[in-house]
Amino acid sequence: LLHHMPQAMLASAIIMAVVGLIRIRPLVNAWKIQRHDAAVGVITFVLTLGYAPHLEVGILIGVLLSLGLFVWRSMHPDITVMSRNDSGKFQDARRNLLPTCCQVSMLRFDGELFFANTDYFSQQVLRVASENPHCRYILVDASAINEIDATGESMLHELARRLAERSHIAFIVVRAKPKIMEIFRKTGFASAEWDDYFYGVRGDALEFVLKQMGGMHEGKPAGCRSGGKCPIFPSPGKA
Repeated sequence: LLHHMPQAMLASAIIMAVVGLIRIRPLVNAWKIQRHDAAVGVITFVLTLGYAPHLEVGILIGVLLSLGLFVWRSMHPDITVMSRNDSGKFQDARRNLLPTCCQVSMLRFDGELFFANTDYFSQQVLRVASENPHCRYILVDASAINEIDATGESMLHELARRLAERSHIAFIVVRAKPKIMEIFRKTGFASAEWDDYFYGVRGDALEFVLKQMGGMHEGKPAGCRSGGKCPIFPSPGKA
């Protein structure tokens, strides 16, 4: 039935059907939220036009780019250095330009800890330790870790031993979910040797650290070399 229809009419029908699929606002919103997603959308759109009439090629490349982006994000989760603000709440120290303690570093890990990102996690923790030569305690807020595999558990155990033996830094896990703590107990990581390095509340962990450091003197922990009051322990005698 379409054989004798002019190509201009066929083209207009296709254009009218496809023009509704071209939406700029979602790309603009994606650029505001996550620029990588917007870039994948633009690249997929351009490639789909470039490979026309073989539209499946552009779509396939877009799917592969999305999968690659997902894998990259999984391998590089957010690891945030935390510090207290003026109101006493913990926030991202770098984003909010907050001072950090010279002896205590608190990190927050967001994401699953599995074989694909264990090396990245270990490197980031060791980087924080190397950037703070006077660091003696590293606290990891594990409240956002929903899953952990055997590689992740083994890495944490080995990292804790490495920091303790080579750098004399105590590696403390805070606010881990019950199912994660159950894994640590089954594997022996949360055994008697490391029992003092797992806490369900940040305040309890900081109180333990403060006792180990000898308490507060002049608004900061004993031996602290930073000027002013400590951003981790803002009030004398309190963690």
